[in-house]
Amino acid sequence: MTSPSQSEGEPQTGLPQADETHWKIGRGLAEVLTGLAFSAIAGYFLLLGKDLPDSNFNPTDPGTAAFPDTMAWALLACSIAILLFGIFRMFSSEKGEGISITEPLNVIGTILLTVLYAFSMPFVTYYVATIVWAPLVLLLSGIRSWKWIVSLTILTLLVAHFVFERVLSANLP
Repeated sequence: MTSPSQSEGEPQTGLPQADETHWKIGRGLAEVLTGLAFSAIAGYFLLLGKDLPDSNFNPTDPGTAAFPDTMAWALLACSIAILLFGIFRMFSSEKGEGISITEPLNVIGTILLTVLYAFSMPFVTYYVATIVWAPLVLLLSGIRSWKWIVSLTILTLLVAHFVFERVLSANLP
């Protein structure tokens, strides 16, 4: 049984409609799903941050937990804003254009690789995990030039090393 098709210019609403090569999803639903996903991630990091010390007995030191807590609260605030905008868009006359995902397997692969990357980092170190993760994500995003892949991977490692280990004096796992 087939459902009636919508016109070309009308955005898709509701759940993603899959064919062989791409998905279409309404913009409001995409914003709601994105807001929920990032809210869950922020909540997870807020829970992890509870184990970190607040201060090192120095009144001018905000403590180890300050940076991750601030980032998690900022992510949660932005996630709730995206969620509310999505709900508003779903129930208003302003539907916006639908979102078309042309390579859904690449999107799912990138999400799964990033989750695996995050959970494997404590076991294989940041540098090893990034050397594996970055080229795979770049390949999934359509970059095929080995020069770009190597350059962007090295740049990612150098920027993280400089920011975390040199500027913040925080050792990466």
